[in-house]
Amino acid sequence: MYLYVNPFSRTTTSSTLTVEGCILCTGIMTLAEQLDYETCSQYHVAIAVHEVTGRADHLSTTIQLTIDVINVNDHAPTFTHGQHYRVFLSEDCKVGSFVIQLVAKDADSCHGDYLPYYLD
Repeated sequence: MYLYVNPFSRTTTSSTLTVEGCILCTGIMTLAEQLDYETCSQYHVAIAVHEVTGRADHLSTTIQLTIDVINVNDHAPTFTHGQHYRVFLSEDCKVGSFVIQLVAKDADSCHGDYLPYYLD
């Protein structure tokens, strides 16, 4: 997500970040809503500072601020096909025969993370 902060505006708001008052005066940026790593894990903000001279030759500078959201474990793993599975096996199946392959996902896990399975 990208946001340009105008230092002369009284309030600059994206859906998530708010700069209240004059950033030249305070430099304070606050959250306007709860962060969610799974929705957006990184924000890029351009912040400009301008001299207030009243002249056309005022000087300015801009910085780039990157905000990395740190993931917290707020989602339980889920099985991809619901909570109830049913398998029919013939009584003459050999020991070691394939029964079922289950797949679970965890929204908090990065690609390739290991999810261990246990009999409960």
